[in-house]
Amino acid sequence: MFGNDYPESAISLLHTWRCEMRKHDRMLIGMDGATDSTVIKQSYHDEGGLFEKFIINGFVNSNSVRGVEVNTALNHQTYSL
Repeated sequence: MFGNDYPESAISLLHTWRCEMRKHDRMLIGMDGATDSTVIKQSYHDEGGLFEKFIINGFVNSNSVRGVEVNTALNHQTYSL
């Protein structure tokens, strides 16, 4: 997850993924142009915890496909804005 990583961290993570991906693998990356830190923070820290549930569900499902366990204690607070 990039979240709002600094460029060095994002590049390092992309490099790691590149090394793991096979020739026909694809990755979908979405971006937005939000620059207001309040808007960005609210999108990752909603009161109902929907974002956290979405991310954990992604971890669970992607790791299920890979046949590995996932630590569901991971959450969006692991990543800083």
